[in-house]
Amino acid sequence: MKTIIVCRCAQSVNGEVTGYGFMQAHSVGKMLQRRQFKVQRLVYCDPPTQQTAMVIAAAIHFSPRPEEMLCFMPKYKENVLEELKMLSKLHATMNDVLRECEKACLVRAQMNKALLCLAKDMQRAQEETALVVTHSLFAELASPPYDCSIPLGLGEGDCVVYGVEEDTQKIADHMHAYIPASIPSHSKF
Repeated sequence: MKTIIVCRCAQSVNGEVTGYGFMQAHSVGKMLQRRQFKVQRLVYCDPPTQQTAMVIAAAIHFSPRPEEMLCFMPKYKENVLEELKMLSKLHATMNDVLRECEKACLVRAQMNKALLCLAKDMQRAQEETALVVTHSLFAELASPPYDCSIPLGLGEGDCVVYGVEEDTQKIADHMHAYIPASIPSHSKF
């Protein structure tokens, strides 16, 4: 089983993580350490996500060889994000959105594809656990559809843990978790 922890980037302004964001990232690292995740790969896509990833790595005493994968998180059309943000403000659960919004199903498919691609690369490198830091608000959409407890829209520093079956063909139904940030974000959006 491959474990992929997807974490939303800590608070940033104008492309730089803020002081508050550094506290969020450090808190995420300590939480991962308490849960005994042994991260073997960091994935990020730009300077704020790299800063967040490096603070988390320091907190878990991991000396990374960071990998920049600009294509990991799919790019969504603005109208898709706006629709998902609107549904999130209505306190919709992930299940509600997947039932009612065709665009959310497309985002889910893109997210699943990105996770499976990363898991295959981890398989080749003989790695078990990766940490992905992203700007995506909706990284939880790849979770099993029956899990109603996961909110729609991640806050800064929130994480979703995914398990990918050993054959790297599917996201495991039994291995996932939503982990809210211990230092909450000021806003989801």
